[in-house]
Amino acid sequence: MHLFSARLALTLVAAMVLTVPIAAHDGLSWRSYAEAGGGISITGHQLRPLLALESGIIIGAIELGSHVRALPLEFGGPDLIQAAAVAYGGSIGYTLDTGDNFFKPFGRIGLGGIYASEADGDGGFSSIGAEKKFSGALTLGVALPVSERWSARLWGSYRMTDNALDFEGTSLTGFDIGASIRASWTTTVR
Repeated sequence: MHLFSARLALTLVAAMVLTVPIAAHDGLSWRSYAEAGGGISITGHQLRPLLALESGIIIGAIELGSHVRALPLEFGGPDLIQAAAVAYGGSIGYTLDTGDNFFKPFGRIGLGGIYASEADGDGGFSSIGAEKKFSGALTLGVALPVSERWSARLWGSYRMTDNALDFEGTSLTGFDIGASIRASWTTTVR
């Protein structure tokens, strides 16, 4: 088994070495994106605020990225979060080119985990006593291009969890509705 792994690794390295001079001559380019937004999460028949962050690369109409969504679960004072959940993971998405620059429908599947924790006496979060479960999300939405680099995005998402609960025993499975701003750019290495 180790001999097979070593041969596979050497074959991959050789393939990369042989193709690098060709790619380096013209440069290596890819499109990247970063997205930030917010919305409302409906989990356990409760409305909660939501912060959503995404980043990744774009290959044609396919997007490969990562996502983080933060849900405050309990507020102490006006600016202190006592409990929170964070859904995170990788995602793959597809944007439909309608030929119209007014709107572009998109869909995305994200797989990862969800982490719920309560703050300690000083307001900090640690992994002690945290609940960690599997999480997946299906997101559908529409992108509204503002310029070549910027777009506004309206989306709805359904988050499924492996029986993840908040600290009152309410399920963290539910719908998210939100809006975000996306920046995309091309990076070239020569």
